[in-house]
Amino acid sequence: MFWLHIQLSARMFWSPASWFLKPWASTLFMECSMNMLRRLVTKKELKSIYGIPYSPAHIARLEKAGKFPIRINLGTCRVAWYADEVETWIASRPRAA
Repeated sequence: MFWLHIQLSARMFWSPASWFLKPWASTLFMECSMNMLRRLVTKKELKSIYGIPYSPAHIARLEKAGKFPIRINLGTCRVAWYADEVETWIASRPRAA
């Protein structure tokens, strides 16, 4: 759906059909479609799904220190993280013996 929108709007601005045959056009499509598939995790889901027991203030401290994935601001009072980055962070944590 997203690609169709880009394709239609591009035809309005770029008349030559050869624009879609450029080597970077397929890479752009793959990057856009891959970014659209990334799942977002909210603060509530960090605790309920992933079992991360930290408070929002501690998560912010870890982010600032570079020890936790960076949040994405969705609005003035709404943040989220990419699920794949959170899962990678969990996998990198040492396990109890």
